[in-house]
Amino acid sequence: MVWLQTLPAFGLWLIYIFARRRWMESSRQRYAARTRLWRIGAMLGTLFGSLAAILAGAWAIGRLGWMTEAGLTAAGMAAVAAIGLVFVHLQMSATALTLSLALERETAAAVPTSNSGLQAKESEGGQS
Repeated sequence: MVWLQTLPAFGLWLIYIFARRRWMESSRQRYAARTRLWRIGAMLGTLFGSLAAILAGAWAIGRLGWMTEAGLTAAGMAAVAAIGLVFVHLQMSATALTLSLALERETAAAVPTSNSGLQAKESEGGQS
């Protein structure tokens, strides 16, 4: 029964993700202006923050009695939707920060590969 009760919240989370997809691109560009160390710290903070939000939310729903034998109460369903939105937002932020780290360029100069000398030697007829 709980799974059916949480389906509307799941739909809300998907709508939120779809609505915020353009924000992901602009946030990656904004984050790229920050230092690498700041982005690493913020990424870890958002990842652990999302974990804390889920755990604290589940604890609060149980503690406040919003989860009963029959399923979630109306307040419990609203709490699941809100906690999920916080979780999804933090996960999207962590993803944008991770992408800003993964896609950054250290240098614009072309750097030879580690075996480029070997390839040049082979093309000249040498053996390795």
